[in-house]
Amino acid sequence: MNKRSIIQNTEEFVREKLEQEGTGHDWWHIVRVVETTKTIAEDEEADSFISVMAALLHDLIDDKLVEDKEEALHEVKNWLSSQQIVEHDQVHILNIIQTISFKDGNDHLTSIEAQVVQDADRLARCNRSYWHCKMFCICWSERKLNS
Repeated sequence: MNKRSIIQNTEEFVREKLEQEGTGHDWWHIVRVVETTKTIAEDEEADSFISVMAALLHDLIDDKLVEDKEEALHEVKNWLSSQQIVEHDQVHILNIIQTISFKDGNDHLTSIEAQVVQDADRLARCNRSYWHCKMFCICWSERKLNS
């Protein structure tokens, strides 16, 4: 299977899992992380396939979203195997999604791809907060003007 097909299949897999998620770790968060990952990976000359796959899958094992993190990790491992991804790449992707946690503040990442995805995830969160703040200010201003 070619890498483009694997990414498309993985997009569908993740979208199905997170489309109805209500904690802020929904499909649209993943889209923002993936798009930011693509830009940073290109700039940093990181492996785009590894980076994008990790960006797509990174929240599927988040303990805020799953009851059993080990079971979720097993499901991601099975997904990667089902896509016929070479073992070395599977290990790399799994390592990234297990070490980039925002809350753990892991600053000792072992690959450029992990650094790329961690930065993209953090930037996507900041960007979302920025837009929420901006929309609040706009709505508040309009309300004051119409009062």
